[in-house]
Amino acid sequence: MELSNLLKFKQHGDAVRIASIVNKSRRERGQKAYSAEAIRKMLNGTRTMNDEVAEIATRYYQAQSAIMN
Repeated sequence: MELSNLLKFKQHGDAVRIASIVNKSRRERGQKAYSAEAIRKMLNGTRTMNDEVAEIATRYYQAQSAIMN
């Protein structure tokens, strides 16, 4: 399922949870962490989402979808 279809499962606080997952792997690679606000903007479409964030957000919302169904 595409990310755009999965975003209907968005809940308050998702950006913070997704940011913590993304930032853990970014820190392990020595990269700068994203703020929760940056992730929130990516999810809302006001900032370009990179492949890493898109992949993690897709997996996150697929898990949410599986739980809710």
